[in-house]
Amino acid sequence: MRPGLCGIIMNIFSSLMLVPFAATAGTSFDMTARDLTYPTVPPSVTHYFVQNGQTRIETADGVVALFKDQSIISVDPENRTVRINKGATRDRTLALMVAQVDALRRKAAKLPAGQRAAMEERAASMETLRLETYKTIPREYAPTHRREEVDGHECRIWTETELGAMRLELCVVPVGEIPGGDEILAAMKTLSEYPAFGSVVALGVQFGYGEWWPGIASLEGLPILVREFEHGHAASEFTITKLHSGVPVDTRFDIPKDYQQQ
Repeated sequence: MRPGLCGIIMNIFSSLMLVPFAATAGTSFDMTARDLTYPTVPPSVTHYFVQNGQTRIETADGVVALFKDQSIISVDPENRTVRINKGATRDRTLALMVAQVDALRRKAAKLPAGQRAAMEERAASMETLRLETYKTIPREYAPTHRREEVDGHECRIWTETELGAMRLELCVVPVGEIPGGDEILAAMKTLSEYPAFGSVVALGVQFGYGEWWPGIASLEGLPILVREFEHGHAASEFTITKLHSGVPVDTRFDIPKDYQQQ
């Protein structure tokens, strides 16, 4: 992730769909981000722990984000505080926006003619925002003959284009060849439900509002390298390394009881 993404994670807390299972271990890995336009900038490393669709993210500055129970919980050990944001999945956000537009239009219908136009304009603006924000972006994925190696794992390069423009290169490994690969892929799928930043947390790049997941799933593997392009040039690179499966859960997904909730 690029410099400053830790701060983004602090502010984007949306919600995560969680399917409950009984398990005693999970998978951990590091996501390392490199800014290719400024090669002298040190890489940024974020630690991940995933289990049954739940995700725990530990940033370099000590902040912990728990993605569980349709909520994202920000835990700040330094200040001993917890912030919980519920009900912000893509579907819930869309439903809320539709309900808000309907409420404005019902309110407008009861107003005098002089005030009605302004309220109706506000409702129309909100509806336009919803349609523009959540419109589907056509994406095309294609395999290449190129291969690279990440942390000892050989992967195959796929390209993703939008309206003919190069957007991403994804280096993909068959899920079975990666420790906990199926668990990581399941976590990516769950994170794709975020309305704005699901792809930032899952892939390291800003990549739409959830509609990108079918394309990722069609790769039939786990992207352990994602290279983002801007104006035809590689701008940033994100790699998944230090994969370990069977990591004890302990209390990784528990909310500290003695922390103050904000």
